[in-house]
Amino acid sequence: MCAAKCCENLTSSKGEVQQCMNKCFVPIQQIQEYLGKELTGFQDRLGRCAQQCQDKIQDNMDPNTTQSELAKYQAELDSCVDQCCKTHLELVPKMFERMRKVLSQVQEPSSR
Repeated sequence: MCAAKCCENLTSSKGEVQQCMNKCFVPIQQIQEYLGKELTGFQDRLGRCAQQCQDKIQDNMDPNTTQSELAKYQAELDSCVDQCCKTHLELVPKMFERMRKVLSQVQEPSSR
C-alpha cells in the first residue's frame, strides 16, 4: 500500500519515488533483521547446549576407552542432546510471543 502511494504523484521525480519506496520497506527490513536475530539466538543457545554435552562426554574419554564405554558415552550424549532439545522446545512459545509483540508494534509507514 505504501509503495503504491509513492507512484501516485505523477510530478515526483524518479529519485523522489525511489526514496519514498525505500522508506516504505524500512519496517520490513527491520522485521527481517529482528526475526533473524531471534532465530539465530535460539539456534546458538541450542548449539551451545549440545556442545556442552559433547564436552562433558569428551572429558570422560581417554585413549584407553573401550568399545563398551564408547557405546555408553554415545548413549549419554544422545540423552543429553535430547534433553537440550526438550528444554529449548519449551522456550519456543515465549520466543513466538516476543515476536508477536514486536510485530504488532510495527506500523505501516506513510508514503511521504
